[in-house]
Amino acid sequence: MKRKQITIYPYYQILEIIVCKNFTKHLDKNKLTYDKSLPVNTWESFVAFEYDKMWIFLRSKTDAGVIAHEAVHITNYVFKHANIALDINNDEPYAYLLGWIVEEIHKVQKK
Repeated sequence: MKRKQITIYPYYQILEIIVCKNFTKHLDKNKLTYDKSLPVNTWESFVAFEYDKMWIFLRSKTDAGVIAHEAVHITNYVFKHANIALDINNDEPYAYLLGWIVEEIHKVQKK
């Protein structure tokens, strides 16, 4: 199991990256609410949100496409929580944050 908590500046939100085999164990350990009827332990990745903290659970071999997919959910949550409207005519802040999140996830995954 690999785990790293990072602060997403300048939004002051926390992302915890967890690379593990048993998602439900860590969801329960962090007291996160999720639909227990879902087969989350069979998925490649899973994200959870709670106010200003986010968790991404993934496998050690999760591919780049899946990581990018989950990073979009995380980036959208950060912008929504910070009350920032997405602007397709000025998407540089979004693209920068998305790329940074993907890189941070890859760093933890590759350790």
